[in-house]
Amino acid sequence: MRSSSRCVALVALALTVVSAARPGPGQAQPTPAPSPEQQESERLFLEGRALLEAGDAAGACAKFEDSRRKNPRAVGTLLNLGLCNERAGKVATALVMYQQAFDHASAAGLPGQTQAARDKIAELTPLVPSLTFTWQGTPLPGTRLLVDDTVVEVGRTAPYLVDPGKHAIVVTAPGRLPFEREVDAGAGQASAIEIPQLEEPKTRTVVQVERVSQTRSTVGKILTGSGAALLVGSGVLAYTAKSLYDQQFEGATPACVARDGAANLCTPDGKSAIDRSRTRANIATITGAVGLAAVATGVVLWWTAPKERSNRTALAAWVGSDGAGVTLSGGF
Repeated sequence: MRSSSRCVALVALALTVVSAARPGPGQAQPTPAPSPEQQESERLFLEGRALLEAGDAAGACAKFEDSRRKNPRAVGTLLNLGLCNERAGKVATALVMYQQAFDHASAAGLPGQTQAARDKIAELTPLVPSLTFTWQGTPLPGTRLLVDDTVVEVGRTAPYLVDPGKHAIVVTAPGRLPFEREVDAGAGQASAIEIPQLEEPKTRTVVQVERVSQTRSTVGKILTGSGAALLVGSGVLAYTAKSLYDQQFEGATPACVARDGAANLCTPDGKSAIDRSRTRANIATITGAVGLAAVATGVVLWWTAPKERSNRTALAAWVGSDGAGVTLSGGF
């Protein structure tokens, strides 16, 4: 009952902030007419309020986000963004909105809104899940840590707050296999994530020519063929990545909804699938580039081969989950 009363009071305060911009009948000097940007912001805000009262928290949040882009410092919009995200179960996102509302209300000298935001911060803080990251050894140069689509500082020691639900954790580094893990974060749960040292790719195909009458042109042919195989693999990866991405927006109840000029709205499973599709697309791009370089190098070796023969030549092509490569060694 107390929580319900707080929500009612919060809504009243949020609406007061919006209406406070209009001059009252007793004001001696009228305030300037609102700009087109402000009028659009208020229109979107009122549409969001209508959706929130109708029980459509996700639709209301989308309207409030659009309104905030028009007027980023509007305390009423921030309070309502906190409210709609809270009703949608996104307590970490709601907490951020209430914290921003508290900062702006304090700076603007709005005691009622400041206290309302402070109360919501105290109420939600114990309910927010958190992730803490520990590393086995020192992270390699170029290491990236992503939680869903968000890049997190590798050296972060403070808990990383997330909304309840499933979250995809991906760690990558140049020339290493990625570490991937999915965490199901419950309300108020603190999860410790231990990140191991990233492994080197282990999948290798080796073609070796030793002390036989093979010329440099043969090596060029082998390299060209390996490059062509990598190009085919790149195409397959790109196709599966696009298919996985498109599937999230299809069907009667899609996992993701695209919005013009704004981030996509996705369910937790949809966000995880989108992240996997982007990882595959990146691998496809790298594999295709390596394959193209291998074909070009092979053609050059093939057509510019001297008459002398090599004593020992080895070609190693590898494809890992975060990239691909070709290594050529020996005499020419």
